[in-house]
Amino acid sequence: MVDDVKLKEETKAWFDAFFDLTDVKGDFSSWIDTFHTPDSEVVFGNLPKAKGKAEIIKTIGSFGRYVATLKHELLRFDIVEDRIWGELKIHYTIKNDPNNQLFVFPAAAIYHKKPHETKIHRLDVFADLSPLFAKIKELHPEFK
Repeated sequence: MVDDVKLKEETKAWFDAFFDLTDVKGDFSSWIDTFHTPDSEVVFGNLPKAKGKAEIIKTIGSFGRYVATLKHELLRFDIVEDRIWGELKIHYTIKNDPNNQLFVFPAAAIYHKKPHETKIHRLDVFADLSPLFAKIKELHPEFK
């Protein structure tokens, strides 16, 4: 585990920018271009592994188009040689939910990149989003 204060500050700033594109701007295309290598892979929960920009957008978009709000709350992270381990909470609301229910999920993620690199070549997200998917199916029957 790396214990370098400057590197941790740089990494925290990287996370802030990483989440800004998804949470604030909802711009997944720019998020992939900015923070992923062209052959990057994303494994998100039980969804199929996606490789490359088109597959990542298709996989995340399969449920992302139904998300009204998204917020990643980074609780802590550790830098270990060629990857960063993150513990976070992910906050969601769903479009057209008359109750505007807030879903908050604990998650862990591995960001495969070396310190000082700006792009990841793989992202593994471990979270059980089944309650979110069930609610999306309830509100949006076309969701598969």
